[in-house]
Amino acid sequence: MTINEMKDNGHPLAPRSRRPRRRGLVLTAALMAFAVLAGTAAASAQDRKGDGEGIDSRAAAAEDVAIIAKTFGWDRELTAVHMEEQLQFGQLINSVALELSEVYGGAAYAEEPGAVSQIMVKGKAPRELRRLVEKSGLKIEIVDGMKYSERELVDRADTIVDILGEAHDEVTSAVLPTGEIQIAVSGKLDPRVEIPKELLDGVAIVEGPEDLANPEADIVGGVLVYATGGGSCTSAFSVRHNTTDEEGVATAAHCTGINRFSAPGPDPVLTHEAQHAGDFGDMEWKTTDEDHDVLDDYWASPTSYRDVSSVWPANGYAVNMVTCVHSRVQGTRSCDQIYSTNTSVKYSGFARMRNLIATDNDNTVPGDSGGPWSYSSIADGIHSGDKWIWFGTRNVFSRADNLPSALGVSVMTTP
Repeated sequence: MTINEMKDNGHPLAPRSRRPRRRGLVLTAALMAFAVLAGTAAASAQDRKGDGEGIDSRAAAAEDVAIIAKTFGWDRELTAVHMEEQLQFGQLINSVALELSEVYGGAAYAEEPGAVSQIMVKGKAPRELRRLVEKSGLKIEIVDGMKYSERELVDRADTIVDILGEAHDEVTSAVLPTGEIQIAVSGKLDPRVEIPKELLDGVAIVEGPEDLANPEADIVGGVLVYATGGGSCTSAFSVRHNTTDEEGVATAAHCTGINRFSAPGPDPVLTHEAQHAGDFGDMEWKTTDEDHDVLDDYWASPTSYRDVSSVWPANGYAVNMVTCVHSRVQGTRSCDQIYSTNTSVKYSGFARMRNLIATDNDNTVPGDSGGPWSYSSIADGIHSGDKWIWFGTRNVFSRADNLPSALGVSVMTTP
């Protein structure tokens, strides 16, 4: 079916209902002027591991709970309970997604403290799922009778992105647990593009701006990394190779030419090891041959750094869950709710990247790419950039738990 035929048959190429939930608060801070003289020894204090406070998991959780409660206007004690239950819900749906992938249709976490979470199911809910939900003790509604599994929705969205990507420089998609697939293309839709009719069930396509997606372009995470030839990004988490035990740091794959790490004293040289821009997102890792220890710490704000206690499971994300990002450039830590757990994006000049997490809002600026998304001392993801989809600019990040599959490395955690 061509684009013109879609229009003639009343196929949605215009706004339709996004999902049955309110929008999150806009979290973008006032932009700070930022300039980096790549290759020089000078950098602002927030770009280096210098004076700062190391905080434990309990203090880290309390710090994030305070930010989340203030952001969304929630009671702090109820927010703490909400985040504890988010951890339990994430573990539950990770198991369901792995064990019942043929029927798992996605999930939506409680939109606010005390609300009900949902697990979507293709067809009739299996007895095993009902048993797991009852055993969890959480407020969960099983929504069965869905037409497609999550995997079927994601595969269909990716196929459409690939088709549209032949004619458009930039294409983005978001799969929602309601079964809706939202697609945006840069500029005007090319009327010559043909999309098979069987792919279009529940699909809405919109024309967006020309620039849909913008990659924002001792060794630890959350610190300035830069290219001596120009350009800068942020490190995410320290990593260790699963076979050789070699240690280094992860950042975003689109951060081309990164070869220096900002540290007190002379900046160590970074050696590129491997990158991945594709099925597992947007990520790469670097090592240094110089005499620097690689620590399992990451800077979560301009004034504090944390150990990494664990990594959020790759299949444990749900719409409405809350995660936080350290914007190194702005010197802020912001928390946001998840908009879609399965997004694909084709940046101009890059291959299509999939399995990205999208948040409600845009909390970062250029230079934050590659930085850490986390809650408490749990590593969530590696920042990719922002993308325009469904009439909003949203952050996207790669799942940290996909590093082993993509690069053969794992986030270093505290023993």
